[in-house]
Amino acid sequence: MHRVRIAARAVLAELDAVRIVATILARDVVTVLALLASQGHLRA
Repeated sequence: MHRVRIAARAVLAELDAVRIVATILARDVVTVLALLASQGHLRA
């Protein structure tokens, strides 16, 4: 049973890392899209 808990913690830690990376990437994508939108608006 102890091994199952250790494995579960490892999986949860890995999922937490994926969630952090996904959050950072989403923030960066939103920033780039906002910059592109503002540049397009200035040309109009």
